[in-house]
Amino acid sequence: MKKALILLFFTTLSCSNEDLQEEYLLDRIENVVWTRGSNFKVFKNNPFRLILVEDGFCIEFSEAPKLIEGNEFQYTLLENGKDTLRLEYRVTGQQVNHCGTFNYFIDAQGELIRNYVECGAFYKESLRTNFYKAEQSLSTLCPDL
Repeated sequence: MKKALILLFFTTLSCSNEDLQEEYLLDRIENVVWTRGSNFKVFKNNPFRLILVEDGFCIEFSEAPKLIEGNEFQYTLLENGKDTLRLEYRVTGQQVNHCGTFNYFIDAQGELIRNYVECGAFYKESLRTNFYKAEQSLSTLCPDL
């Protein structure tokens, strides 16, 4: 009987570890406030949303276009993998036409890494940015969201 209980315990523990490894990146980083210092970002899932806090202003993006000062911004979720999150970014307006792809992953230190490649660029240069977990909460940064 004891052997059966021990086997059941280890089987349950093993399945729990596999479930953690099967979790998608967006699920793992959801509701975490990331920063590089004064600006912040938070990812939400089901449905996808990206909340940016820049200079104290909170802006919530989804996959639907958002009009800001005459420019249309849109994020599209391209991939939500186990270790990678890919977003397409587009902004269009009378003075602006810009697009690119953001690739996110977590490094060994637990920081959120973002690589950005601009679409249509002659040289496909990747710009890398590191984010770390902020001490502030989303409710503190954006009480009206």
